[in-house]
Amino acid sequence: MIALSQGSGDTVRNYIACSPGGAKVQSLRFRLTKLGGTPAPKVALYSSRGPDAVNPSILKPDLLAPGHQILAAFSRERPYTSLGEYSVVTDYGLLTGTSMAAPHVAGAAALLKSVYPEWTPAAIRSALMTTAYVVDNTDEPMTPAEFRAGHIDLKRAMDPGLVYDLRTQDYVDFLCGQNFTEKQINAILRQRGWHCRAELKVEDLNYPSLTTTTIKVGDKGPGRTVKFRRVLTNVGEGKSVYRATLENVPPTMRIKVEPKRLSFHCRKETKKFSVTLDVEEDSPEKVYCFLRWTDQHGHVVSSPIVAMTVPPPQ
Repeated sequence: MIALSQGSGDTVRNYIACSPGGAKVQSLRFRLTKLGGTPAPKVALYSSRGPDAVNPSILKPDLLAPGHQILAAFSRERPYTSLGEYSVVTDYGLLTGTSMAAPHVAGAAALLKSVYPEWTPAAIRSALMTTAYVVDNTDEPMTPAEFRAGHIDLKRAMDPGLVYDLRTQDYVDFLCGQNFTEKQINAILRQRGWHCRAELKVEDLNYPSLTTTTIKVGDKGPGRTVKFRRVLTNVGEGKSVYRATLENVPPTMRIKVEPKRLSFHCRKETKKFSVTLDVEEDSPEKVYCFLRWTDQHGHVVSSPIVAMTVPPPQ
């Protein structure tokens, strides 16, 4: 039995109907996976572009992973498709959607956790984001407006050099700084007994991406100046010196990184830095660039810097 798509089925029916004296099979050829398509990777139309509906100043989704026509395990308890009055079951089927990209990322995170069991979920997320690649197979850059931190690269994530780490209390402080009520925070944390150590601004949440948003006014957003504060933890070689570089900075953005050099002497050592971003009033609705920390051992720790205007709340 061969299951055909609607389009292929229509072609076969038309061939039979138009063949004088009855149709005869001339040839039957199975199409194999076609490799080397360009440009790749690219974001499918159904994929979410964000921004986050609750807090657009956190770039979401974090990164991309394969999600189109993925060969996935399939339950025989659920029909894969139907042929007339018959249900077709299979052990494996081609599925498409963010539900296919998510297990790719979950599997990558599980592998990182097995190698580094002491890493927090935030450290694992950071490793995946800061090592993602942002150039497609035609050597064209992929924009954070669609690709966010980039496309997952598990091999590089195994040795990220530095990570942006977060602990439970950091998330609590972030919620406290977002004007949530005690009842709302209880619902999010699913626990009581928490306390606010400080009211953490979204700009100071130790996230691998740096994003600022303003409400759209007319055709463009107003200019803005924002200062991000971040902390990097050394998970690579004991002694490393990292230097900051900025890439693809548009003319409507001015960025200052302080300090521009971070020296680490041992593993788990932390260093602070700040990024001051100034966006001009006539800037387009979405502008971006990349902050990259590089050391003498070949590590590249990459973070997108994005400024967006968003529609006013309804």
